[in-house]
Amino acid sequence: MNVDAFQRSQVCRYLSRDEAEQLLDLGAIVHLERDDMLFREGDPGDTLYVILEGQIQVVAQLESGARKSLAVLDYGDVIGEAAMIDREPRSAAAVSVGTSRLWEMNRSQLIRLIRKHPQIAAKFMWSLMESLTARMRSANVTQSQLLQKIKVMSHSGLD
Repeated sequence: MNVDAFQRSQVCRYLSRDEAEQLLDLGAIVHLERDDMLFREGDPGDTLYVILEGQIQVVAQLESGARKSLAVLDYGDVIGEAAMIDREPRSAAAVSVGTSRLWEMNRSQLIRLIRKHPQIAAKFMWSLMESLTARMRSANVTQSQLLQKIKVMSHSGLD
């Protein structure tokens, strides 16, 4: 695995090349083909992934049985970090759009990182917090826009 490509990902934004290499060595590389499932909604979550090549589509199952695309993630994006941190089941499914390559780290590897390399772990965790915060803010904007549309519809008598 090319450490330079890994170092350009979101999780390495505060790491030196040497630190990125140490982090890279703690995880593993996963290869997916088109339409391969990375994980399913409801699966146990103890692993996060960094997209190194390709795209991953995040999909939710609606009550009607239909599937709704929530996002398409690209190079450098992180997926699965919330479930790894809180150990809750996966809130959505993730499927490879085409051929993809990802770096994975599970919870026990994260704990090993914290114990052996606390400085690297602090930088890594800070980047994860920034990623989660950005997603939360984006979700808040989307929710606000939806609520505004509902308010407009209810005032116009279209509800």
